[in-house]
Order: sequence, then C-alpha cells, then structure tokens
Amino acid sequence: MRTDLLRHLWILLSLVGVVSCVQTHRSITQEEREGADSLVMSIRDLDSLIHQQKVWEEQGDLLESVTALRQLGKRYREEGDFAMALEAHNRGLDQAEELQDTLSIVRALNDMGTDYRRMDLLAPATEFHIKALRLCEQQRDTTYVTRKNRVISLNGLANVYLAIGNLERADSVLRMALAGEQELGSPLGQAINYANIGSIFEQQGAIDSAWYYYQQSMAYNRQAASDLGVGLCHTYYGSLYERQGAYDKAIAEYTRSYEIMSRTGDDWHMLNALLALANVYQTTGHTDQALELLKEAQTRAEQLQSLSHLSDIYRIYYDCYQQSGDYRRALECYVRSSDLSDSIVDMKKINNIQNISLNVERARNEQNMAKQEQVLAQERKTKLIGYIIAGILLLLALGGVLLGGYITRLRAKTYHQLKSLSKMREEFFTNITHEFRTPLTVINGLSREIAEDVKNSTELRTQAQVINRQGNTLLSLINQLLDIAKVKSAVGNDDYRHGNILAYIQMSVEVYQQFAAQKEISLENNVSGRWLTDFIPNYIDKVLGNLISNAIKYTPEGGKIVVSASQQESDTLLLSVSDSGIGIAEEDQARLFDPFFQIDSKYAVGSGIGLALVRQIVSSLGGSIKVDSELGSGSTFTISLPLQKIGQVAPPLMTEDQPIAPPQDIFSESIDNYPSDAPSTIADAKRILIIEDHGDVARYIGSQLSDSYQLYYASDGQSGLTKAQELIPDVIITDLMMPGLDGYQVCQGIRSHELTNHIPIIIVTAKVTESDRIQGFAAGADAYLTKPFHSEELQAVVVQLIKQRKLLYNKYAQQDKVSTPTLPAEAPISESEQAIESANTMFLHKVVDVVYLLIASRSKTDVATVATKLFMSESQLYRKLSAITDLSPAAYIQGIKLSRAKQLIDKSPQMTLTEVSEVSGFADYSGFVRAFKKLYGVTPSVYKRSGLTDEESQSA
Repeated sequence: MRTDLLRHLWILLSLVGVVSCVQTHRSITQEEREGADSLVMSIRDLDSLIHQQKVWEEQGDLLESVTALRQLGKRYREEGDFAMALEAHNRGLDQAEELQDTLSIVRALNDMGTDYRRMDLLAPATEFHIKALRLCEQQRDTTYVTRKNRVISLNGLANVYLAIGNLERADSVLRMALAGEQELGSPLGQAINYANIGSIFEQQGAIDSAWYYYQQSMAYNRQAASDLGVGLCHTYYGSLYERQGAYDKAIAEYTRSYEIMSRTGDDWHMLNALLALANVYQTTGHTDQALELLKEAQTRAEQLQSLSHLSDIYRIYYDCYQQSGDYRRALECYVRSSDLSDSIVDMKKINNIQNISLNVERARNEQNMAKQEQVLAQERKTKLIGYIIAGILLLLALGGVLLGGYITRLRAKTYHQLKSLSKMREEFFTNITHEFRTPLTVINGLSREIAEDVKNSTELRTQAQVINRQGNTLLSLINQLLDIAKVKSAVGNDDYRHGNILAYIQMSVEVYQQFAAQKEISLENNVSGRWLTDFIPNYIDKVLGNLISNAIKYTPEGGKIVVSASQQESDTLLLSVSDSGIGIAEEDQARLFDPFFQIDSKYAVGSGIGLALVRQIVSSLGGSIKVDSELGSGSTFTISLPLQKIGQVAPPLMTEDQPIAPPQDIFSESIDNYPSDAPSTIADAKRILIIEDHGDVARYIGSQLSDSYQLYYASDGQSGLTKAQELIPDVIITDLMMPGLDGYQVCQGIRSHELTNHIPIIIVTAKVTESDRIQGFAAGADAYLTKPFHSEELQAVVVQLIKQRKLLYNKYAQQDKVSTPTLPAEAPISESEQAIESANTMFLHKVVDVVYLLIASRSKTDVATVATKLFMSESQLYRKLSAITDLSPAAYIQGIKLSRAKQLIDKSPQMTLTEVSEVSGFADYSGFVRAFKKLYGVTPSVYKRSGLTDEESQSA
C-alpha cells in the first residue's frame, strides 16, 4: 500500500513539473531565409541545383534543401512536368514539417495546390490552398512574408472558383486578395488580381469594366517589370477586341502577346496566345496562317501533354478544314477533339469520384479521432486537476488517481478498438481496389486500342470478348458487395419456391464440375434422394457458390472436394462441403466469417465478403454454420438449416429456376486461354519474360511489346524462375500477387542465381502502398508500375532499363582489362545496382580463372569446355556473357588470352613470341599474331621491340 502511495505521489510531482515546462524550437530569422533564397537563385543550371539539393539534404541543411526543392518544383511546373513538380514540392513539405517551419510549410502547400490546379485536379488543389490559408490565419506573425503567403492562398482558391465557374465566390475572394496586395504594396500581386477580376467581368459581358481592370493590371505589370504579366494583358486586350469584332486589333494584340511569351519560356501561357491568334485567323478566313500556327501549337501541346490545349487545337483544325471544304479531315479533327474532351471530362469524373470517396472516409476517420482526442484531452485535464488536489488532500488524491487509472484503461480499450476498426476499413479498401484494378488494366488498355483501331477485324472482336469477360469479373465483385448490403437489410427478397431441394442442390454442384476439372480437382457429388419443401433457390446458389469456389481456390491440383446433403430429423437440412486443401489455422477460424476478413495465403486473394454473406443468409433462415479444419489437412464446412412450409402457398420450382453458373473469371484461367511464347522475327531482338498468373493481363502486356521483342510467358513464380534460367532474358516483367511464389520471392530468386542476377526486373501490380514499393525495390526490382498503367509507360521503362544495361558494356568489353574486371569509377549508383555489378564482376572473375586454369593445363579453351567448367550450357554462357559484355564467349575468351600474352611480353621479355603464344593458349602462332594486331593495332614483335605501355598500345 505504501509503495502504491509513493508511486502515485511521484506521478503527481512529475505531471506538475511537465505543466511548467514549455517546449521551444529554434526560430528561423529573415536574414537566414534571404540567404537561402539568394544561394538557391544563384544556381542557374537544373542539374547543378538537383545535385546541390541532395548535398544540402545529406548534410542536414534543411532550410537550403527546402528552398531548393521549392525552386525545382517551380522549374518543373514551368516545363509542364507536373509529376516531377509534385514530387519536389511534396518532399519540400516533408522537410519543412521536419524543420517545423510554418512559413515553408505554407509555401509548399500553396505550390502543391498550384500544381494540382494546372493538372485540372481541382479537389486536391482546393484542399491544399485551404490548409495553407488556415495556417496563415492561425499565425500571430504579421510580417510581410506571412501576409504574402495568405494572399497567395486566396489567389489559389480564387483560381479554383474561376475554373469551376463560381464567379460570385471568385470575385469575393479576389477582392480580399487585392486588398491584401494593396496593403503589402506589391505591384505584381495587384496586377494579377486586377487581371482575374477583369476576366470575371468579361465572362459576365461587362466589357467596359473588363477594360478598366485589364488596363489597371497592365499598369502594375509594367511597374513590376513582369514580361509574363504584360504578355497576358495583351492576350486579354485581344480577347476584348475579338468580342467587339475588331479583328485587326485583336490580331495585333495576340501577336504582341505571343512574341513576349516566347521570350519568357512559359509554354503553357504562350499556347493560349498562339491558339487565340490561330482562332482569329480562322474566323477572318486566313486559313493558311491559322494552319501554320496550329502546327506549332500542336507540337508544344504534345510536349506538355496538355489534353485541354490539344482539344482546342483540333477544334480549330475542324473549323479550318470545314471552311476550306476538306470535310474528311474536318471530320477526323472533330472526332479527335471530341475524344480529347471526353477524356478530360472522364478524368475529372474519375478524380471527383475518387476524391469524394477518400474525403468521406477521411472525414469519418477524422471525426472519430477528433471525438476521441476531445475525450482524452478532457481526461488529461481531469487527471491534472485531480493530481493537484491530491497534493493537498492525500486521501482524496489517491482515490482520484485510482479512478483516473480505471477511466484511462477503459478509454484506451475503446481507442484501440476504434483503431482496429479503422485499420480493417483501410485493409478492405486496399484489397477491393486490388480486385478492381486488375480487370481495369485490361478494360482500359483494350478499350483505348479499340477506339484507335479503324479496322473491324478478328483481332478487334477478340479484344471485345476480353473486355466483356473482364467486365463480368468486375460486375461479380460489385454484386457481392450489393449482396452483403441486402443481407444486412432483411436478406434481400424472400422468393420461396416449392420443389425437390436435394435435386436442386445436386444441379448446383454439377455447375462447378468443369471448373474443378480445369484445376485437376475431383468434385464428388454425394447428394441424392427426394425432399419436397419450400426454399429460396437464390440463397442455395449463393451458399453453395461461395463454399465450393473457396474450396477450389484453396485446394491444390490432384485434390478432392466432397459435397453432401441429407434430410435430418425435424425437417432440418444438413449440408457439408469438404476439401483436401491447405486448411485453416485455429486462430483464424474464429474470425473466418467476419466481414472483410482474409486469410494470409498465396493461393488466392479475395475481398473477404463471401463467407460473411453465407453466414448472414444461414442466420437469417434460423440455421447455423461451423468449420472443422487443420492446417495441411483440408477443411469441412457444415450447415444445419431448418426448413418448413411457409404460411402461404409457394409457387412451384419452374424450369427457369436453374442454378446460376458462376462467372468463368472467378477461377484461374485454363491452359488454352493462356498466351504462348512468341519469338520475334527481328534479328537480335531482345528477350522479355512475362510472369503473370492472369492470362488476359499477360496477353495485354505482351501485346504492348510484341512488335519489337521476343516474348516468353510463365503463369506462376516457380515456372518463371525456371524459364528465366533456361532463357536468360534481357528483361523480366512479373506480377506481385501470384499462387505459389509471389513477385517478391521471384525477385529474390532472380537476384540470388548466378545465371540471372544481372537481368532487369519490372514489377507490375495493383498494390500501390509505399510499403509495397519499398519491399519490391528491397527484393531487387528495378522498376515498379501500378495497374492500370499506360502502354507508353511500360514501353519507356523497358527501353530505359535495356539502355542502362548497355551503358555497362564498354567497361566489361575492354579486352586488356578482362583479367581484372572492376566496377566503374563514374557517378555513384544505387545499392541494388552495386549488388548487381558486384555479382557480374564475380562471374567474370570466374570466367577468367577457368580460362587461366585451362591454359595452364594445356587444355582446350573453346566455348564448350569453358561452359562445362562453369556448369552451364553453351547457350546459357552465350546469353549471360552477351548480356553483361555485349561480346560472344569466343571473343571474350580470346580477349583473356591476348591480355595474358601482353602481360607475359611486358613481364618476361626473355620469352620468345612463340613461347608466349603457346603459354597464352594459342595453338596457331599466325592466328595469335592476327588476333594481337587486330586488338592492339600492332604485331607482337613490334610491341615487344617498342616496349609500349598499356596506355600507349591502346592509342597506337
């Protein structure tokens, strides 16, 4: 008792001490900020800035690193590379938070909002600008920089309102921003706000007011010496002249804007002036001038990958060709413009849907966490008051501490339960996203090909069938979700029928016979007899469908599944499904029927809905379900279901009430549906091995590469490893989630084997979390693509990986250095690349050692002998050496022998050249002379007399 009392008193004194402490952080002075800005702005070259930023980051100079990342992001954004801009600004945000510098955090948030706004992603843009604005308003700091950041946040929000057409809200926010810029005395800031307000009046048709605000903007832009602002004002002037029909003046203003924008290097804004000028030329009948401008605009828009600009370009093309009577081209351009417009709209819809879903989930989590934090905050306050009182009244304090401890444990338990529920929801959404993305990869990819293909061929019909098949897969998953919702609300429609339930169960089992046969699994149907009763056929289909499909998924080839059904006493149906599969761990059986729960297994991945649906159906009918299972010994699901005649007369079971056949894509595809190897007819074409268990996805990946490469396929990880060692391909593309060995294990197997450790690996998967990417790179992957991906992205990654490997050929191909291969001394490379290079060097050392041993024993040094000593086939040795050095084994072996000969000439001048030839492994002296001269440029005798050094002989 005394020990507990002393412990509580110590806690009391500690908490009182904590209350009196105030955590402090080092503040950053304005001089330090200006110094960092000046240092970063002095670096003009982009590569130099990237290098210096990494140096600052490694040295811990976070202020300079954050400033450099902000400038890098702006440069990328000006070049239209928004992905790189977002990456730079996001890294800057992380480092600003680590630095605990509010001003840098606000700047990073505003930069990211601008990046998203340029990409037409308005929901995240709004979120980042609002976060920045809130941080500014929470600051008590009234310095120039803080107020300027607030105005920038307002400008960002106003631009979002302008983009969505909310002119009234945009006008209100812009006037707040203008007032802020006037207080700061910023000419450029005032110019921007005057221009935006003028655009609102122009959209409303108030031309006189628009002229006034545009002229105000021009005056302040000239005062600020902003070429970009002046150029934009000329564009605004041209727009007003065009509205008034003064086309000559409009052309003059647009031309002036285009000339100024061209000097600024801002292609994004320059495109607006260029398109406006082309549109006026088309309107006034100057078609040739318009077409010339459109060609330049198209080139720049394609470089920026701006769909909105390209849509406008093709629209003006359409007007020009229609005006000139070229209706065929006009129609093509109209269709192209419509497709681009639809793409933009579809992208916005998809982004809005995703943003809405994420916002709903985020808001729910934040609301729960906020409530919990309020409870915990109130609790801490209560405990603190109790501890203070305990210092005065010891007995009351002890009671308060005990009560507080009890409340703490209770609240902590509730808090952990909330966290567990939140984690369960996150895991569910992650896995259901994986389920959606795999078929969407095929649907999106083949849909684009169908849209671009002008020939209605057999290939087109085949691709349409694949799209239909994948659509059925996606529809099946959606229906499962809908079924779970229906079960929770009165279990759907109680559509009772009267008939022989045992016969219906027997037919339902027969539906799955062919799918079991595809996996070489025996499906035994032990159902017979006659029992006329009332039942719901749809429920029988769902229960049997989920139990049998799960049994097929988790039973290996050669296994057995048995379905039994019988009538028990008291009109009870006893239904069981047994399998000889992998079994279920005892700790998992208790949660097996929980919604969204999934067993950690490599055999199959689902959404965790099926068994929960089965239990809901059985429970709603007053029955019970249990599972008996043991790891490695299979599982048995037993359902006891009371059946009785309902109060009203149920209609008879009709012929159309047949068991519903499951979608064919819920199981692994048959061998006939999996693509076969397709060697290319192109000479020396690179080999690509695709490891993917899903036939349609494997076929789609192959279709994007079939024109330039030899393609080989493997339907699982183990066969992929075997095939990689046989073929020694140039690139391996592997899925992540596969039966048996997964993608991580495949990467590790490739990297650990001497024959394959040099091969670049690309992981293609729908798992998109950061931890998945890190685990993939740690396993040895060179690139990581997420589904659905663009075919251009896949092709570019393959080309770059092959190109990177070719850069290493020169190092290994230097013949007079083959005896001691070394790593290059150029720029530093990553740890994974260093590991690959180290493995390659060790392999080349082994080749050199084998050749030297054969020379010393006066044995043959041909390719077959060397391959045998290395425990390889000749083809494997050829593929391995060619991949590393770009040399044939014969050429590489000859280089080793010539290197040996040159060393002997240098170190043993007393030896005759004939002896050197023999000791170096050459059977023919004349062949030795020809080979030596071909490699070093001089004959052995000339080399020996001159006494040239290695470096001189290479330059001779």
